[in-house]
Amino acid sequence: MPELPELTVLASQMRRELTGKLISCATCLQPKCSNVEPGQLDVTLSGRRVGETTSKGKWLFMPAEPGYTLLMNLGMGADMVRFVPGDPLPPKYQFRLDL
Repeated sequence: MPELPELTVLASQMRRELTGKLISCATCLQPKCSNVEPGQLDVTLSGRRVGETTSKGKWLFMPAEPGYTLLMNLGMGADMVRFVPGDPLPPKYQFRLDL
């Protein structure tokens, strides 16, 4: 589980790299990882802009502007990985956000 300093650094990296990017697609392969109905996540987030990510405690708060915030808790052993188009995705992942 990431500790507070790692989450602070990750939030800073996300602010630098993601702020202002347009979300084109959101996919959650594990329904237990989301509090919206399967398929609704993409409808809700697509077309929104990423705001400035912050951290508080063990949570990352990534605004999807206007009007929504994606809350992320990396929990036990989760990783957040950035890929560029054409890079192979890992064989198992729970959540994917295309920008």
